[in-house]
Amino acid sequence: MSSIAEMFKCAAILQQGTTGDTVTEVDYLPTAGVGIISVVCPVVMGHATIVTLTLSTADDAAATNTTALTDNVPIWLYNSTYPTGARQTDAKAGSVPAANFTNGILTNFLVFEVPSILVPSGKYLGVHCNAGNASNVYSAFILEDTYYNG
Repeated sequence: MSSIAEMFKCAAILQQGTTGDTVTEVDYLPTAGVGIISVVCPVVMGHATIVTLTLSTADDAAATNTTALTDNVPIWLYNSTYPTGARQTDAKAGSVPAANFTNGILTNFLVFEVPSILVPSGKYLGVHCNAGNASNVYSAFILEDTYYNG
């Protein structure tokens, strides 16, 4: 039996910011041979504005030549209303609805499950945030499924 620490690797914290910022995206080069890349995005709502996060690939960590992910991926929304997760429609972007606004008390988690095959070899994976309100705070980090990685 394996432990979580043996099965998953916290690969990178991509960025932190508010949806009102023009946040410089920081992309991450996935480890070769991983199965699933989980992009976990905590979102704290401080304003009733929808927060939409979009997956993208780029040529480097500075997000040069950013393009949207080519295929839809499974997305879940977790919070106190959906502690076991509410599956969103598979897509390239996920959102936290304005209805989840509770003055920053409710932390939402958008989780994207990206099969590593969807990230072209040598490309970096990142998250873009829509223009929003400076009171909505988000970040993103990656967990890689390294259990089957030789």
